[in-house]
This record gives sequence, structure tokens and C-alpha cells, in this order.
Amino acid sequence: MKRTIGLFVIGVVAVFAMVSCGGGGGGGSTPTVIAPSQSLQGTYSFVGFDVNYSNGTTVVTVNENSPVITFWSGTMEFGTNTLSQSFVINNKSIYLTGTVTITWTTAGVAGIVHVTDILGTHDLPFTISGTNLTTYSGVIQYGTPGLTVEEYDYWTKISDSISPVREGSVTKKSDDPAYTGKHWIAEFLVP
Repeated sequence: MKRTIGLFVIGVVAVFAMVSCGGGGGGGSTPTVIAPSQSLQGTYSFVGFDVNYSNGTTVVTVNENSPVITFWSGTMEFGTNTLSQSFVINNKSIYLTGTVTITWTTAGVAGIVHVTDILGTHDLPFTISGTNLTTYSGVIQYGTPGLTVEEYDYWTKISDSISPVREGSVTKKSDDPAYTGKHWIAEFLVP
């Protein structure tokens, strides 16, 4: 028993000495690796989506695993007051670039990004948990009367930094394809 207590005391003293003296690291300090923070600002990789088309009684869901999806990718950058999204779905591209203000509905967990682009202002509800971010279209009219669509886009934050070009740009990108005025994947998929 005394031996166990003695070894414990020696161990505690050794740990205290290492912490107090910097750990005895051999002359230099190791750079600290910082994971992306839970702050919205930064660069995200597009990791999936769910698009729900509804006629009021039947819901058809299309996502990245659906047979109608042959290719998908995307990136999103949140600046201090800018947002830039780019998607490629089945070789069709959508870009959204605009200024933003953010309203937190639950501090650090959920809110609404108010995006102003060349078409006006629209809201992008979101939730964030760690480095995982989900954006939501809300229920919007689609196609013929009585049809609606809602879209969930899933993102993983890969960096706290963004491209300086995107941070400074609040106008439509010059290489926008013919899909201008569309903000959602749902707007050019057919369920």
C-alpha cells in the first residue's frame, strides 16, 4: 500500500514538473493544429442533400444516392458579411453570391442567414453542430399549383479561412451559367 501511494505521489510530482517546466520538449515548440471552429465563417464542403417534392399527399425525396443523380459536388464560403455557394449536380452548375446578415434563433445552434443577391433578399435557415452545418430552403412553391419543394443541404466545415476574392465579391460571378435566378438544387431537378 505504501509503495502504491509513493509511486502515485512521485507520478504526480513528475507530471507537475513537466507542466510547470514546459514538458521538456527538446528546445522548440510544436505548432498547434486548430480544427475548424463552430463559427459560421469559413469554407465548407458539400456532403449531401435531401430534396422533398410534395403534392400535398405524396412526398418524393431525391438525394445524392438517388439513381437520377450521376454526379454532385459543391463548396460554400461564409465571409464576415458575404456568402458564396457553388453546386454541380449532374453537370449543371448553380452559383449564389451575395451579402448576408445573420439572425441567431438559438445562440450558436440555429439561425437564419438573410442573403441579398441580384434577385433581392431571401432567407436561408440553418443549424450548426460542431463543424456540421445544415441549410434549409423552407417550403417553396414548385411547378404547378399545389406542388411544393423543400431542400436540406448538408455541409462540413473544412477551414476557418475563405478566398479573399470571395470575401470581397458581392456581385454575380461572371461565369454564371444559364441557371441564374435559381438558388436551390430542387429548382433544376425533376423528381
